[in-house]
Amino acid sequence: MLIISRAGGVLSLSETLSNGSFVDLELQTHLGTVRGPAEMLAPVAYSEQPFRFLSLSECDERRLGRAFESGLYRNIDEEEWIEELRAAAQNWNLGPRSFSRPILLGLLTLGSICLAVYALQTHLFLR
Repeated sequence: MLIISRAGGVLSLSETLSNGSFVDLELQTHLGTVRGPAEMLAPVAYSEQPFRFLSLSECDERRLGRAFESGLYRNIDEEEWIEELRAAAQNWNLGPRSFSRPILLGLLTLGSICLAVYALQTHLFLR
């Protein structure tokens, strides 16, 4: 665990998971274990991936809240960074459209060149 907040955090992983994957997280705090479902967000580095809690039981929510109130886990800069990252991740869309246009243009160009070579070759050798 690199960063933790009341809404989520950033994990250090040997291998990142797919953006949008759903996982069950178990975090150990000095007040006990917090368990709950979370959604993995887009990785921010090769081995760092943010997540957001989807829901926590009342007991786990209280435990996490009390852990933060103790001051051991509070880092305002990191919490702000997580919120900015979360907002950016929600607006970030790397769908197939991001490279479909260049690929289509490349294929059309290649097809045009092949057609031109064929037409020239046929025209020159049929005379």
